[in-house]
Amino acid sequence: MPQPSQSIIIHHIEGRRSERIAWLCEEFGWPYELKYVPGDLIASLDALGEAHVMRMAPIVEDGPLKMVESGAILEYLLLRYGGGRFRPADDAREMADYLQWLHFAEGSGMFRALIERMILQLTDNKPPEDIAYVYIGASRRVLDFAEAALGESPYFAGDAFTAADIMMHFPLRAAGLVLEPSADLTAIFTDARSGLGAYPNINAFLDRIVARPAFQRAMATTMPNGPPPR
Repeated sequence: MPQPSQSIIIHHIEGRRSERIAWLCEEFGWPYELKYVPGDLIASLDALGEAHVMRMAPIVEDGPLKMVESGAILEYLLLRYGGGRFRPADDAREMADYLQWLHFAEGSGMFRALIERMILQLTDNKPPEDIAYVYIGASRRVLDFAEAALGESPYFAGDAFTAADIMMHFPLRAAGLVLEPSADLTAIFTDARSGLGAYPNINAFLDRIVARPAFQRAMATTMPNGPPPR
């Protein structure tokens, strides 16, 4: 299979979605370089603005190509260099689930988790009824959906680990934090499992994830000094 001819450059912020790209690189053994200011989220954010008008993490450079959006970046890298690994074949029955969860992670999962937590914080846990009807309970629905899927197979796209699992790891942790409002936000960067006590299938999935050597290497590389400050 083709290999990156040079290090993949990942413009990074500690504890953010850019860890997904490092994780995929670790799974393959691809060379990559993280560009950020260790221990300084503001300086890292300022540096992102010099790399791309969107000032978001990740920003990835592969030679002359520059991309944002972690899901799109993962798919690009898999299509160009993956040789069929970490995604189902195009005609496989698992492809529909793979695509669903790959996009659900950011399209619905993270959005609903973040907006629910924001609403609860801004309204002192007493949101207006019209907002409550639409968004309150959204994180639980995200987790219930994932719990049911992981009750049918060990990974989101069947029996094999794929990039959809890389994408879903982050929103699962974020949604759990909404269910445990007293938890420190830095818990999302650890294996504390805040708010996930009632979800055995999700916890079993997370056990499988944290046992992966590539995941361990990626977390050690992307957060060398541990969880970043809030």
